[in-house]
Amino acid sequence: MASFSWTEEDVLRCCGSKRFAKELTSASPFSDLHHAIQSACEIWSNKVAPLSPSSLLSITLIDPFPHLLILEIDVVGWLEAFAAHPLIGSIFPSVSQWSKEEQSAAMATANDTTLQELVD
Repeated sequence: MASFSWTEEDVLRCCGSKRFAKELTSASPFSDLHHAIQSACEIWSNKVAPLSPSSLLSITLIDPFPHLLILEIDVVGWLEAFAAHPLIGSIFPSVSQWSKEEQSAAMATANDTTLQELVD
């Protein structure tokens, strides 16, 4: 069975979290796409952006329900990932070629109906 893996650079194109990229590439190779996606979800949820008492963002529900818990989220991984994404409509040389390849592959496999809907 063929296996596959990504480089940190490949992962950073999709998600700007350096910790996520390092953890995911360290976990490779993967036996198949399902294994890779499952590993990515586990790494993100358990290592990069877990819900934890040491988190940075807390939202407390006030009386009369103080027992309803504090929502705690470790936002560092999220903020790093979001900060790496270009604004909609922006053009960055670092992702330009990758976007062109992705879009050309999508266009090459699109049927006539899909192409017409894009025009409309």
